[in-house]
Amino acid sequence: MSAAFHQSDREFARRVIFEHARNGSDGTRATAVLCIGHVARIDGDLPPDLVVELVADALCDEDPAVRGQAIAALQDIECVMPDTAARIKALASCK
Repeated sequence: MSAAFHQSDREFARRVIFEHARNGSDGTRATAVLCIGHVARIDGDLPPDLVVELVADALCDEDPAVRGQAIAALQDIECVMPDTAARIKALASCK
């Protein structure tokens, strides 16, 4: 969370968040996915291809906390990157 809100080196913040969104415990992944939404709101943009894949995967994660935070992140992304949000929704096909 600190990286999303307080890290002045935005590229570093993004790298940390994206890394933890893929790897780590359920709680770590959930927090990192939520931070993707925060960074989208704060910065106004993120690399769409990476965000689409990460959030779409998180929407289908086996852990309910990760899925819940992915929904919150998607809502944030929808506010500032509506085309990216639409791509996330189209890609997220949970089995």
